[in-house]
Amino acid sequence: MKKIAGKINGWDTAYKKNPQQFTEPEKICALTDVLFPKYGVHRILDLGCGNGRHLVYFGKAGYQVFGTDLSGWGLQAANKWASQENIPSRLALADMQSIPFAEDSFDAIISFKVIQHNLEVDIQATFREIERVLRKDGLLVMDLLRYDPDFERFKKSTMVEPHTFVPRSGLEKGMPHHAFTKAEVFELLHTWNIKFFNTQPDKKHYTIVAQR
Repeated sequence: MKKIAGKINGWDTAYKKNPQQFTEPEKICALTDVLFPKYGVHRILDLGCGNGRHLVYFGKAGYQVFGTDLSGWGLQAANKWASQENIPSRLALADMQSIPFAEDSFDAIISFKVIQHNLEVDIQATFREIERVLRKDGLLVMDLLRYDPDFERFKKSTMVEPHTFVPRSGLEKGMPHHAFTKAEVFELLHTWNIKFFNTQPDKKHYTIVAQR
């Protein structure tokens, strides 16, 4: 399966072994069911679409869906699932720092459990790309890993820069995990209109809806 050189992606092996390990959409999708029609959303990019659970969710609702991912096996599973549901989709093997679509291509971008897997410099580059391909007044719906110094998983990882940890073992060995403080999230989105911000019940992630 084709891979992008230089990027560690433990999920590629996981999708190869079990393509349909994720089937349920994130709970925030219930809110987007209201927000997307209100803001004229028609074209959606799932940044880090994995096996396609959100492509199928929004495709069934009548949206035009596009997806990118670093995992070739994940994209293969997404393509198969979307085809089975008769959902037209355009998928691309791509790094989130180089989204292969033109400026102002999308009305909304969704991204779950993805953007956190970067060093800080790559996170900044990712947001520049998001701003480039998202139309003016478009919506970004995402979650970000929440910084908690007592999080047990961080204690079993190597800190490579402030708030960025790399697991020493397991499925995500070698993959950076950047954990965000609330202040950092708001600074990252200081030019955006934040519509929704909440800490998830497990206290491990923030859920955010922001308008460009």
